[in-house]
Amino acid sequence: AAGPFFQKHPEYCIVNKDGVHATAKMSYAYPRVRDYVVAFYREIIGHCQAGGGRIDGIAPGFFRGPEFVGYEPHVCDAFRKEYGEDPLELSDDDGRWLKFHARHVTELLVDLRKLLDEEVKKAGKADQAGTLHVFQ
Repeated sequence: AAGPFFQKHPEYCIVNKDGVHATAKMSYAYPRVRDYVVAFYREIIGHCQAGGGRIDGIAPGFFRGPEFVGYEPHVCDAFRKEYGEDPLELSDDDGRWLKFHARHVTELLVDLRKLLDEEVKKAGKADQAGTLHVFQ
């Protein structure tokens, strides 16, 4: 997270319930962050293939912890619009809030899946199942 993109865009960090930005965790609620992650994996795949390697799948790096989206203003606004409630007043384990967060992670995984499908088509080959895998 402390790379050049993060240094240029600290505003994309996760915001905790008290409104404080995390120091080094970017939020997947921002499309630019998801695009950056996909571009990062695209670059890795390109380097591997340029060196004659084969990509069988990717691991999206969820080891950084279970918090991937916080209380960013646009996330809270969208939740209020959909549910008519303020997420800042809910418990952190409210199922609606957790599912709402998960949408952004799902969007990232869908984008990574598309990347792998594109790479399979470009390479003109796939594994026995006809696809590459996103490992979680």
